[in-house]
Amino acid sequence: MDESDRVLVAGHFGGEALFGETSRASAGGYDIFALMLTNSGEHLWDRTFGGPQDEEGHAIARGCSGTLFVGGRDPGNDTGSLASMDTLLLAFD
Repeated sequence: MDESDRVLVAGHFGGEALFGETSRASAGGYDIFALMLTNSGEHLWDRTFGGPQDEEGHAIARGCSGTLFVGGRDPGNDTGSLASMDTLLLAFD
């Protein structure tokens, strides 16, 4: 929750996902999403990020200036092992 009692959610999805009334399709594999809801569950805002491989969203926080930060993993130069995943930090205004 942020200082205005809005719910912030980060994660990842594959295929299609419905955020509010908007359907989003992944660019391939899993894509990251950031979602903001009212404290009663009404959709306010969403963003997605991804490429042809599996990106994963694991954490979300609001910065002092209001920017949303999402932390996760990106396949980078994936060699097929968990150790080959790169750390990812996204910033959304």
